[in-house]
Amino acid sequence: MKLRPLKIGQLTITPKMLLLLIGALFILGIGIGATAARPNDSKSALVVCTGISMAIVGYTFLRKPEG
Repeated sequence: MKLRPLKIGQLTITPKMLLLLIGALFILGIGIGATAARPNDSKSALVVCTGISMAIVGYTFLRKPEG
């Protein structure tokens, strides 16, 4: 299956952007799972994974388009 660009209004999400966003959601899910598995521990895993996810999303949408 070949991924094609997805157009939502004026926003065009390329396959590379889509893969980065899926990766960010996966990392955030790891942080949520680690926090839920250790409820008495500190929430550092959630904070670190949220920071990494936000950095990926920021990189995805703030970089200049190729071309």
